[in-house]
Amino acid sequence: MHVSGVVLRIVGGRLDAVAAALGGLSWVEPVQRDAARGLLVVTIEGETARDLVDRAEALRALPHVADVTPVFHGFTDDAPDLRALSPATATAARLEEPHRPRRSDAR
Repeated sequence: MHVSGVVLRIVGGRLDAVAAALGGLSWVEPVQRDAARGLLVVTIEGETARDLVDRAEALRALPHVADVTPVFHGFTDDAPDLRALSPATATAARLEEPHRPRRSDAR
């Protein structure tokens, strides 16, 4: 299961209308709202990262939604290993190594 926190920027003073429209979507959970600034914070869930992208695009397509900004992405242990989906499988083993800053030769 993948979960993402996103901020929706609502225009035209229609925050209540957008929040009501989200009520019918099982994969959206409203978290916080700021009516003065037209912001609505929600979490979205999906089986894959692609589901989250599609759902964020569905939110962006709603009337009065000017922007959808992701602020968090996480997944549970039963989610597919994203490294297996990467075309750079030859370097996937390096993901397990500790991070070592690279030394810049630029002077």
